[in-house]
Amino acid sequence: MTMRNTKYLTGLLLLLLAAVFPGCNKDTNTFIDYKPYLNTARDYANAQQLTTRLINTMLKAGSDSVLNTTGINTDIDKAKCTFVYDSVSDSSFYEAEYNSWGTIDPYQRRRGGIIRIALDGPVSDSGVSGSINLVNFHYEFDSLKAINFRFKNEGTGSNGNRIYRFSADSLIWEVDTNRTISWQFDQLYEQKSDNIDSGFIISGNLNGISYYNISFSAVIADSSRLFDNMDCNWLKDGIVYLSYSDVQNSQMLFPPDNMCMNYYQYIINDNRFDGLIENFYFNHKTK
Repeated sequence: MTMRNTKYLTGLLLLLLAAVFPGCNKDTNTFIDYKPYLNTARDYANAQQLTTRLINTMLKAGSDSVLNTTGINTDIDKAKCTFVYDSVSDSSFYEAEYNSWGTIDPYQRRRGGIIRIALDGPVSDSGVSGSINLVNFHYEFDSLKAINFRFKNEGTGSNGNRIYRFSADSLIWEVDTNRTISWQFDQLYEQKSDNIDSGFIISGNLNGISYYNISFSAVIADSSRLFDNMDCNWLKDGIVYLSYSDVQNSQMLFPPDNMCMNYYQYIINDNRFDGLIENFYFNHKTK
C-alpha cells in the first residue's frame, strides 16, 4: 500500500470514528449526535472543492495564450478547449469539452460533457461579464447542473491583483438516483502570483442543502480566506464559518499554505473532528 493511500485511509478512519461516536457538549454535559453536522461539513467541503475546480478550468482557459491566439488547446485540465472572438458584437466564446463517457482530469476525477462560457467582451477587460452553461456535464459519473451561473471581471484590487466574481442561483449535483447536493454561491477569486505561490484567494459565501437534506450556510472568514494553490490538489489556508438552523458556532479550518493535504478540521461546540476534503464519492457510493 502506498504512503498516499495509507494517509487517505487513516484520515477516513478518523472521520468515520468521529461520526459513529456522539460528542459531549462541554457546556451542558449532555450528549449530542454530531453525525448530521459532520456529514454536512463534508458535503460543503466537496461542493466548495468542485466549484473551485470548475472555476479554475475556466480561468485557465481565459488566460491561456495558446488558446486565445490560435483558438484551440487540447490540454487544459484534459479538456479540448476552443475560443472564438466576435469583433462585430465584441463577444468572446469559450468551450471546454470532455468525452461523453468521461475523461480523467489532473485531479484524478472523471469529467464528462461541456462547459460553455459566453462573455460580452475580452475576458481580461474590467467589467466584462457573461454566462456559464454546463451541457450534459457529469463529475464522477454524477450529473451536475447549473442555474444562472455567472461571471464578472471586477478589475483589480488595491494591491494590483485581478479579481473575478463567480455566482450561481443553483448548482445541483445528482450524487445518487434520489439524492442531490445543491448550493448557491457568490464568491470572489483574487488572482495571486508571486515568487512563492500562484493561484486564487477565495472569499464570499456558499449556501446549500446537503445529501441528507440539511440546510447550511458557509461564509469564508475575511481574515483568513481560502487559497486555491495551483501546486496543490486541495483547498488550503482558510477558515469557513458553517451554520445551520440550530447551530451557529461551528467552523472549518483548512491546512496552512505551507502544507498540501486532503484534510480539514471541523469544530462544533468546542469539539474537534478531522475530515477529508474529498471523500464524498467513497462514502456515499458504499451506503
